[in-house]
Order: sequence, then C-alpha cells, then structure tokens
Amino acid sequence: SEGWGVGGYGAIIHNVDGGPVWTDQNSGVTSDLNCICFAGDRHAWAVGAGGTILFTNDGGSSWLSQSGNTGYDLEGVYFADTDRGWVVGKDGLILHTTNSGADWLSRETGLDTDFFSIYLMNIQEGWIVGQDGTILHTDDGGAGWEREGSETEKSLYDIERIVGNTLMAVGSDGII
Repeated sequence: SEGWGVGGYGAIIHNVDGGPVWTDQNSGVTSDLNCICFAGDRHAWAVGAGGTILFTNDGGSSWLSQSGNTGYDLEGVYFADTDRGWVVGKDGLILHTTNSGADWLSRETGLDTDFFSIYLMNIQEGWIVGQDGTILHTDDGGAGWEREGSETEKSLYDIERIVGNTLMAVGSDGII
C-alpha cells in the first residue's frame, strides 16, 4: 500500500511498498511541514510552519507554493474533494478554499486556541480538535463552528473516522 509523510526542513516522503522503502520528494521549501492530505490520486496539499501551503496535481512529483495570506503555523489540512479544503493552525486559525487553494479565506471562531487537526465527514459536517481539549463542530459547511464538550483539558492532536459515523480523537498523555 502507498503512504506519505511530512516533517522537518520541508521533508516529504513517499512509499509504495507498505513501509520498507521511502523516497524523498523535493518540496522546494525548508520550513517544517506538519500535515499532508491527498484528494484522489494526483492532488494533495501539505501545510506547515510560517503559513506554508504546498500543492501538487501530479501525484507528488512536484510541489507548488500557495498563499494562505498568513504567517501562522499551520497544523492540519483536509480536503473533501479536489476543490474544497480546510486548513487549521495556531491562534484559532481556520482557512477554507473552494477552488483547490487558488484562494484561501479565513473563518473566524472567536477563539485564540491552537488547532491541530481537522476531519470532514462530508462537505457539510466537520470536526476540529486542538489545545486544552478543544473540539469544534460544523454542520453547515464551515460557515459556523460550535464548541463541543470534550471532558478533558489535554490537547487533542488528531481526529479520524474509525467506523461509520464514529470518530476518535487522540492527544496528550495517551488521551483517547
């Protein structure tokens, strides 16, 4: 199975054999990268420090910079399809695009907490997790985000669908 990873100094790595052999991709940047998301086989976005947004439309062979008009560190990215995507980051930053990242629009939450991950169930419903147990939910395509109770003050770093409509968030000190 195929896999991708990102890391420090613009590292993007790719695997096609289930793990033993990883190939470096040339990202063209030196800033740390924090997350990568593919929408289909050829389109992907990677985000990272200092507002870095990278895009590929050739399956990762080449990466182009996109402008989110921010210098904030970006932590998470998720695309519902090749056009509609979301990026989250430091100090409550949420960016949204409807044109493959050619333009990124900021969404206000009124929070200054750090967001680390975003997951969309579909184009209308999504979840964001972050610092101090923050969980946000939208059911209107991201026009509004509502805070949900998480019963923890530990930072939540990732959220993913595990089965059907069941999501799992993980975070500090092994919290699930």
